[in-house]
Amino acid sequence: MQRHTAVLTRIRDDLIQCLSAVPEAPCTAASLFPAAGFDAQAPELDTPFLFEHAATAAFSALNYKIHGQFGLLDPAHCVLSLRGERYLQMNHEPVNLWDPMSGMYRAADRSLMMAQCNFPHHRQSFLRALGLSESASRAEADAAARAFPTAAALERAALAQGAVVGAVTQDAPDTPSPWRLIEITQRGRSNGPASAAAPRRHRRLRVLDVTRVLAGPVLAQTLCEAGLDVVTLTTEGLPQIEPARLFAGWGKRSCAVRDWTEAAALARTCDVLVQSMAPGKSTALERFVGDGCVVVDISAYSPHAARAGRKGFDSVVQCTSGMFAEQQRWTGSEEGHQPVQALDHLTGLFGALAVLHVLDTAPQNAGFRIAVSLEATARWVQGLGRRPQRVLGGLERMHKTLLRQTRHECALANGRVLGTIRNPLQMRRMLTRPEAVMGKASAAWAASSSDKQEDDDAKASKL
Repeated sequence: MQRHTAVLTRIRDDLIQCLSAVPEAPCTAASLFPAAGFDAQAPELDTPFLFEHAATAAFSALNYKIHGQFGLLDPAHCVLSLRGERYLQMNHEPVNLWDPMSGMYRAADRSLMMAQCNFPHHRQSFLRALGLSESASRAEADAAARAFPTAAALERAALAQGAVVGAVTQDAPDTPSPWRLIEITQRGRSNGPASAAAPRRHRRLRVLDVTRVLAGPVLAQTLCEAGLDVVTLTTEGLPQIEPARLFAGWGKRSCAVRDWTEAAALARTCDVLVQSMAPGKSTALERFVGDGCVVVDISAYSPHAARAGRKGFDSVVQCTSGMFAEQQRWTGSEEGHQPVQALDHLTGLFGALAVLHVLDTAPQNAGFRIAVSLEATARWVQGLGRRPQRVLGGLERMHKTLLRQTRHECALANGRVLGTIRNPLQMRRMLTRPEAVMGKASAAWAASSSDKQEDDDAKASKL
């Protein structure tokens, strides 16, 4: 029990340090979660990393922010939610989110590299690096990869073609991360009165989400649970992974535009912009947002790291961070990916916590930038310590009761039946079903946001 309390205390201290970057209202332990009370009998994952503690901390802090309940949630339910997309079903059948070309590749020296090919353009880029046509089979891709002397050489060739890949790094640091889990900086202040310090969540705030997979959608979905009006925006023709969109689509509306400038009106009136871009870059929409907007930047790699600017996904960052190799040593097998997609989910959850903290505490006319990355989350988790010994069967014990208790199904507008599991924040109410088809909604805010329009009109009349 002392070990669990020590880990949660460390997590809470890290969050206090990150969230206290908002100068008007430093974060305190009383606004997060208690360090004591972790269920020591909760099933453990077959991984050296302490994802149960990180997930419990994230969901418990959000539960207090959203529902006002101070305490620790069930660790088993929290950690099961870190793999929620794996339980997604359509018409009662499991959904496969992976392209056959996605996965691990061996070079001539047997070193490994991960290629993420779930988007068509990433698949094309990777096959081009291998010198193969789009009709190539997975066996042909494996053979072409073995023609490269090392995974590092294969990685360089693939990156040059725009593919999303990562060679497996053997060293997994276990020291505290040199980067903050969440970075919060002030980005601007409007010409409004400096005394406008009332919390902003008393009205239905507007969130513009221009992300696709998966940390960004999870972040925006969490803001939905807090009652914010979320519009997911895409451009026409931009590829989507439809099941992943539906998984994190509860309560959101989605619309498509020909180009970002068509969405300028949405951007000008949004309170939060969630974008997934390389550090130092931004979507074309950011130039339209007001000074008081909270801008969230989600990236694969930390802006302070050697790989800053590279594209990546959870599975790729596991390889480049050393997590994959350490998991192989832990299990004594070829498989090195984690049993949960924790980097995506934790990055989204902690990013949402930061957004809610800013909206709750900062003046209405103060804008902030929140930066999170999968790599910073990985390094932070690695710095939490390791599980003392391997415990088998944890996931199986979770499945027996939790999957039955948290299972949720709904009929989409197109007649298909979507099946998923509820995370701990979604257990208190009926879920509003995702829109069945991406981009069918109009590029406008919900009618229920009339109070926001009234605020905007009042401000305009004073100019």
